Amino acid sequence: MNKCQKCTLQAIKYRNHSRLRKPSYWVRFFDEKGDLHHAYTKANSHAGYAIQEFNEKDIGNDIYIKYHFTKKMGKCIIDYVKDKNVEN
Repeated sequence: MNKCQKCTLQAIKYRNHSRLRKPSYWVRFFDEKGDLHHAYTKANSHAGYAIQEFNEKDIGNDIYIKYHFTKKMGKCIIDYVKDKNVEN
């Protein structure tokens, strides 16, 4: 698996499509090249639970994530978010 990329967090919005109310989030961030991406975490994923730890004070700060784009629709999906409380 690829290593985490250093990205700049721009926005987080709660998104929930799970009947069981498992966490899912819309996330907007700038990648290392400065490109803006609109992504989401899948429900009940590690990334969804990790994003819960971030809040409005973290907007503009660096986060470390792994993400991919779907082949058919080109949507950006976050696969992994490095926990806030884990040292680099």
